[in-house]
Amino acid sequence: MTESSIDPARLMLDITSASRTPVAEPLLIHLAVEGWDMTRLDEFSEAAIPEAGPYRASYAGKRCNRQLAYAMAGTERDGPHSIATLWRFALGTLVHELIANGIRKKFPNYDPADVDSVMDLREIGLPGSGRGDYFFRFEHEGEEIVIANEWKTTSPFKFKKAMGANNKSSKPTGPDFGAMVQGALGAVWSKAKQLRIGYIGLEVISPGQAKKLGLKTEIDRFAGEWVYPMHIVEQLVENERVRVEETLAHDAPGDVPRVLDDPEYLKGTLVMNPSTGRTNTIDDDGTVIDTGTTWMCDYCDFRETCITDGAGCGCLCTVRMSRRTRLRMGSVICLGLMLLRRSSGVRSLLMKAG
Repeated sequence: MTESSIDPARLMLDITSASRTPVAEPLLIHLAVEGWDMTRLDEFSEAAIPEAGPYRASYAGKRCNRQLAYAMAGTERDGPHSIATLWRFALGTLVHELIANGIRKKFPNYDPADVDSVMDLREIGLPGSGRGDYFFRFEHEGEEIVIANEWKTTSPFKFKKAMGANNKSSKPTGPDFGAMVQGALGAVWSKAKQLRIGYIGLEVISPGQAKKLGLKTEIDRFAGEWVYPMHIVEQLVENERVRVEETLAHDAPGDVPRVLDDPEYLKGTLVMNPSTGRTNTIDDDGTVIDTGTTWMCDYCDFRETCITDGAGCGCLCTVRMSRRTRLRMGSVICLGLMLLRRSSGVRSLLMKAG
């Protein structure tokens, strides 16, 4: 065939028609991925201080109380982590290693003990331990100042949502509530003056969106940071301390109602069907005032166990107890979270609390 006989338009049509749909049985890419050794990334590795207790700082991200109970009890997972889950862990580990290298370069006099620091959470009233990403220390007028930092890698959707880049009308929602609580634990433990939470997105914001958002640097396109004052941080830790205490008070993890302790959901929201994530929101009189779904069940390591164990005991009683717990947080944290996150979930929470 001579060059002149090739129809470029037809050739491109053939190429695009053939390449739009991935093959049903991938070969080489699957073989390559299956050869990865990511066993070291298992998040259920030994606790930072095993004798400190069953709670871990990372459990702050488990905002379903039943899920928290299973984790603290050491309940066996439904199965081994999938390769997709381990890949997510691998990306997070890689980014944390890059950040640690960046700290060594930018702050050559840093104390290695301030990176991935082991924390004994018994010192702040929680039976457990954890690791803090980075505690930045400096002297000011003869006083040592500590700034606690919590860093999270996050999906493209979640990062853009946090930054307000999902669509033209979206407003920044800020970090997840679980990330805020986890960071707060480190801030209170280290007696910090301030908490900063950093998000590293696994996809960059487009140049056009970056311009509309007023982002000033290329780094802003994939990295964001939020600042939280200590009066809010301390209330977050107190709320988590009481949540853990109440969860441990049950005889068995399966007795703990599936209450969602997150301002993304209305107070009194329980998971009714873990297989679908269906939720009901129940008021003080036991009346269902709202229904919906949650994504949390799709990511839960104990889903099948939770289904088998059933709804748990005293659902309505526990919802009321959880409400009293949130009241202990006070109006300060509710107002602060509204200003910091500006999310519809928090606004709904405040309306109900009022």
